[in-house]
Amino acid sequence: VISSIHNPDHEAEAWADGADVSLMKRRVVQTLDRWTAHAGSDRLIAVSEYVKRSANRSLGIPLDSIDRVYNPIDIDLFKSPPKTSRAELLRACGLPPDSLILLNVARLSPQKGLVYALRALPSILARYPSAHLVSIGATTDQSWLAQLQREAAALGVTNNFHVLGKRLDVIDFLRACDVFIFPSLYEGLGIALIEAMASGRACVASSAGPIPEVIKNGEDGILVPPA
Repeated sequence: VISSIHNPDHEAEAWADGADVSLMKRRVVQTLDRWTAHAGSDRLIAVSEYVKRSANRSLGIPLDSIDRVYNPIDIDLFKSPPKTSRAELLRACGLPPDSLILLNVARLSPQKGLVYALRALPSILARYPSAHLVSIGATTDQSWLAQLQREAAALGVTNNFHVLGKRLDVIDFLRACDVFIFPSLYEGLGIALIEAMASGRACVASSAGPIPEVIKNGEDGILVPPA
């Protein structure tokens, strides 16, 4: 049996991500994960070096029993012409044609750190009044969505913060944005970030976990401390 592991679920930053999960439940899950990883598989495949070493630390799996295989993307998808132009996307979203689009692609959850980009938005708008923070991704966590909307209202940036939910035209948005932002508190690898790079976007990301395996600061993009 070969199992894959995609997230560093038992690292300190994962346990302190603001999600409404009790410490007792996290400890029970870690115990179950540790037991099943030892009893139920002969080898593990980790999607990054960080996840590999996290599995060794938190689950007690020997490093020589874990293979690192980075998640691939199909770069040919990013070579074909966009189905929808930037102007059409902006018009469909009700955004002015001169908007500066700061795009985040991720499900809405505390892990993804979007709240920190939101809190930076007033300072960004002071210098770039046409900036708009756009979120694309599943919105299954309605309580977190409501919290983000309350925070946007308190910051006075509701008109510049847009949650578009899950979409099928992500690649067109990647090509249309001015800056791709990826402020995650922890990650297994960060496929959306790799897709943004394949789209030729300027990227600003947190330096959490495996992200420095994807971006060299100042070379492939800009890394900032988490939160």
